[in-house]
Formats: sequence, structure tokens, C-alpha cells
Amino acid sequence: MKPDTGERDLVFKLLQENSTLGQVVQYLKRKGLRYSAGSWDELFGKRVSKALEEQELTREDLIELIRLSEEYGTQHVFLYVTSPRRAAQLFDKASVESSLEKMGLSSLIGRPRILDQPSSPTLTDVRLDEGLVAKVVERRIYHRFVDQRTEGDFLVRRYRELAVRAVNVFRLGNDGLLELRIYRHENSSDYRNDVAKMWNLLGFLFPPSDFKELSIGKAKTHLWKNRNSLKSVLRYSDSTLRNVLGTALSASTGSEQQSLFDDQGASNSLDEFLRYKAYCDTSNVWWLKGGGKRSENEFDMLPSKDVHVLLKGGINEFALTTKCSKQDYEYVIDQLRRSNK
Repeated sequence: MKPDTGERDLVFKLLQENSTLGQVVQYLKRKGLRYSAGSWDELFGKRVSKALEEQELTREDLIELIRLSEEYGTQHVFLYVTSPRRAAQLFDKASVESSLEKMGLSSLIGRPRILDQPSSPTLTDVRLDEGLVAKVVERRIYHRFVDQRTEGDFLVRRYRELAVRAVNVFRLGNDGLLELRIYRHENSSDYRNDVAKMWNLLGFLFPPSDFKELSIGKAKTHLWKNRNSLKSVLRYSDSTLRNVLGTALSASTGSEQQSLFDDQGASNSLDEFLRYKAYCDTSNVWWLKGGGKRSENEFDMLPSKDVHVLLKGGINEFALTTKCSKQDYEYVIDQLRRSNK
């Protein structure tokens, strides 16, 4: 199915905002299509548009490109869990279709919406893809200070209104793991309202009472304790340990490019504190490029770049600070899960 002109132009806009030229080129290459391009205009004008006209690419392909470009990274991720049996019931196709039909959203399974900045949070995509995935797009407004001036007895401050397109995702896996990914805020580290809003909006697909928070506390402590054997995989720029009395001990490097591995004194101090019923509370972690898989082709490396992760916030929360590929995201969450056992 071909997209209409409005949808096509919006897809091109969203891809430029959320993806890189190289990522789209790689997608075309994997599809066996012409892919060489030195700019976005050339890529869209000579490659993507022509492929659409010749039906070598479809609307479904553009939807897949959008999913790959906007659903991973620049997020705070909250983990929940239910039983595999209940998970299987929730992503049963007939059950999902029935739930969507009751809400007047039955068309989403076959034809996801392509939206830019809707006036209210809007469910745009529901799919049975390695489980059950649901995506919500919303428009956020921020106010950025510009300048101030005095007018008589008044101090006048000016702010620029900044509109941001935010993408939030629920994904329930076959094993019962539920990921709630909230697009990051510019001026807040408190995501409780966002989490509650998503549960309220999509509770008809993911009943809150069926899930409990999955703490990643074990993973934080495991990674710190085993950091020396993970030097080729991880880099720490800071970390905070806390004991049962609430006492905290922190260490941080002089810059994000440095590693706590290189400061034996700081590492030893934290290790000594850890012996007295302490645990790792927060960490600034970098999963290193190629630490999971080396390759001459950077797109085949795992991860394909250094991935910055903040292990802080709620007991079930971590954050990816920048956009990343689906493969890099899956690698990080797999590392956390393996370390959390």
C-alpha cells in the first residue's frame, strides 16, 4: 500500500528528526534497493520516493522505518512483570482486537496512524510483534527563557514556547516482562505523572493490577561488583552506594570520558563500603561500542556505539540518554536482565 502525499512528507520529516542518514541507507541496503545518497534531499528524492512510486517500498515499510527510528533511546524505561501465562492471554490476537474494537480503535492493528504532534496523547500503533506493543504520541510544551527587561516598576521576562513530539511505548514480551518507555523531559526527573497517564490510557490493554514493578537493584550491584571483569563492556563515570541505614557514599570522575576503573583509590573505598550491607543505588554507565560483538562494519557491532545509561530513579527505572538503534536497546536491556538474576 502506498502512503498518500501528506503521510509521505510527514514520514520524511520524522525520519530526519529521529534517525540518521546512515540508518535509512542501511535499511534500503538490507531491502536490496538503491541506497547511495549524500544528503537527505538526495536520499528522499532519488531513492525513497522513486522506490515508493515503483512499489519497491510500501507504507508498511515507512511505518517500520519510523518504529526503528523513534521507539528506542532518549527514554526513561520502567520495568514490570506478570506471569508468562497471563502475558499470553493479554496478547492473544482475538482478545487485542476485541479490546480495540470496544474503544473504537480497531483500525490500528492493520493501519497505524502517522501523526506529528496531536493536541492530546493519542494511541497511534498497536501490534503483535514479539509480544504486544502499543505506542502513544503526544505534544509537549516547554518554555525556554529568552531574556528580561525592566519596564517602570515591572520586571518583564520573555520565554520562547517550544513544542516537542514525545513518543511513549508499552511492550509486553512472551516471558511476562513489560517495558514502559517514556520520552525524556527537558526539565524534570520525576516521571510519576507520565507513568500514571500511560497506565490510564492503555489500561484496557495492560491491566495495571496484573503487573508488579521489577526491581533492577540486583543488576546495579552485580555490575558494580563484577566491573573488573567487564572492563571491555562497561565504563563507569560515577556511582553511589547506600547502606541499610540510608548512608550514601559516592565517587565520580573528573569528566564523563574518564572511568572509575582508572581510580583505584575511589574504587577500593566503594568496595569497602559495599562489604557492610551496602548496595549500588545509582550509576552512570556506558556500554562500550563493540563490547558485545566486534565487527569491521560499525552497523554490525553490538552495541554500534557507546550507549549511555543512567541507573537511577525508581527501583524499576533506568534511562537511555540519547537515541539508539533497536539492536543497541535490546542489548542493554538483555545485559540488565542477565545481571538481575
